[in-house]
Amino acid sequence: MPNNKALKILIEGSGDEFDTELVHLFVRCIGLYPVGALVLLKSGKIAFVLSSNRINPSKPIVRMFYSTNSKCFIEIRDLNLDRQDCPDQILRTIEAQDYNIDQHEIFQRMILEHTS
Repeated sequence: MPNNKALKILIEGSGDEFDTELVHLFVRCIGLYPVGALVLLKSGKIAFVLSSNRINPSKPIVRMFYSTNSKCFIEIRDLNLDRQDCPDQILRTIEAQDYNIDQHEIFQRMILEHTS
């Protein structure tokens, strides 16, 4: 199940099905955008969440790698969404298959090629 769907179920069920305090603690621990999640940015770029931000959970550090506008991989660039001069923001979490992106190719580009 995608992260965003699981979190939505937990948050909507807090108080009735789940203990509200535990749900809030859990969300705070994993972050709004867990490390490894794919997110769509306002700029139309797709990024991989590298690091969560405990102070401002909606603004993690991400690694951009794909443009939905040109429908192709782009030069990998890390972006700290918490920086004051950062013009981008997260619109929502996504799944790779929603954009016909191969998970294996993401891994190759993000981990293997970027670190060599």
